[in-house]
Amino acid sequence: MSLPIVPTLKIEGSLASVWTDITRDIDLETGLHLKYGIDANGPLDCVADPGECSFSAQNWAKPTFGRPQGYYSPLHASVRSGWTWGVSIRVSLRDPTTGIWYVKHRGKARVIDPVAGTYRDRLVPIVSHDVMLELDETDARELAIQTDKTESELITAVLDSLPSESQPVSRDIDAGIDSFGYAFWDLGDGVKATGLINDIAVDSYAFIFVKGDGTFTVRNRHTRVDAASSGTFTDSTMHGFAAPNSLDQAFNQVRVTIHPPTIDAAATTVLYADQAVRSIAAGATVEFWVTYSDQDDVARTRIGALDVVTPVLATDYAGNHLETGLGADVGAFLAVTMTPFGSTALVSITNSYFLTVYLVDGSGNPFFQIRGRGVYDLGPQTYEASSTQAYGTRPLAVALRYQDDPLVAQAYAEYIEAQRHSLTNQPQTVEFLANVSTALMTQALAREPGDVITVTETMTGFASVEAVIQSVELQYSKGGILTCRWGLAPVAPFEMWELDVDAFDSDTVLGF
Repeated sequence: MSLPIVPTLKIEGSLASVWTDITRDIDLETGLHLKYGIDANGPLDCVADPGECSFSAQNWAKPTFGRPQGYYSPLHASVRSGWTWGVSIRVSLRDPTTGIWYVKHRGKARVIDPVAGTYRDRLVPIVSHDVMLELDETDARELAIQTDKTESELITAVLDSLPSESQPVSRDIDAGIDSFGYAFWDLGDGVKATGLINDIAVDSYAFIFVKGDGTFTVRNRHTRVDAASSGTFTDSTMHGFAAPNSLDQAFNQVRVTIHPPTIDAAATTVLYADQAVRSIAAGATVEFWVTYSDQDDVARTRIGALDVVTPVLATDYAGNHLETGLGADVGAFLAVTMTPFGSTALVSITNSYFLTVYLVDGSGNPFFQIRGRGVYDLGPQTYEASSTQAYGTRPLAVALRYQDDPLVAQAYAEYIEAQRHSLTNQPQTVEFLANVSTALMTQALAREPGDVITVTETMTGFASVEAVIQSVELQYSKGGILTCRWGLAPVAPFEMWELDVDAFDSDTVLGF
């Protein structure tokens, strides 16, 4: 018996920069599975995990399709033109009722694994990942210190600093709410882009994910709270529902720590100094990175810097043709250029002298330094919110990297404690068969992370509870059977009102 509502599947590969439909070569016996969004639903799970889509291509010869054997083996002589690791993949599903196509995965083929053996199943398992995997693997280092920027501006700066091939295909970024006095002053040798984006998201309690169509999306905390429910799910429409079953996600003592930085008044602080003699061969150019650190600290604690000064001859460096420093002063033959960033600098030195030049002072000591205004973390500040609960004390420590507003920190602690001290409104997952009705099919295809739904489930006691979709998971099987599973998280712990935005109501609480 066939199900009444069957979506149409389309899988495309960008072959020679042209989107090409490869659906007829896909093995639907093994089906297709995709998942994207924020995989967990803890209080600090604000950024998506790498999205993934897996399916298998048929690799045997099929002359009626113009398909030779080995068509999807990247190293085969008969490989399809443009097919290789890293090829862009796009997966779409068409709602049979509305005719609308929904892109549910946009990524790059990471795994292409042809099954060996002429007499085996001759399939090619393929795994494609969305841009979150590239952000996981790409360093964010070439960033200047940002001053008085919102979270949206900081996230944009991180994305703009990355190689073009690692950037999202499109962006949908809410306006920022918080203003950060100083950011990116503590990167050192660099962090992965996702790690830095996650810190910004947690600092501002924003939520970041990639939609099915590849759009990098940032939702600020006000948007998340204000979102209206997109649908209601009850016992009769769900065939799977998970509620909390332990205290693992209950927290009634929340401590939020911020690190307001201290800034030097003048650009005279030594940020970096060579500890070993540096030499530049005749006619050569050397390029090297330096990391700023507290020169008065034996441990050389890393710091940030503002107003970094390009090294000045005699003040910041000297050149001598003898390593002892007793030879001729030839520093004038050195050309020094520098590109400063928040906590590092890229230095280039060219030697136009006919002999090797050593960067030493008159006594043969290493002499190359960089000056500027140091940015330091001299001590944390911690703010707390707590309540008395029958289960005892469940603490949660929240460390904010760039947030420096104590009022925000206190409100942050109160918000999280109110949201998480009870398990009453914390549904975990909803699962349903989309083919059962036109309404469910549209919900399965149209919903994205960040959308809000309402859930009622009799046996667990959930009654008209609003939850936000954290992650989307779809399983497409032979015959067009589509199973949908959403990871959920709680929305606001109370009705909030925002200054200059909402009208005050006696039942609401001032939001942050």
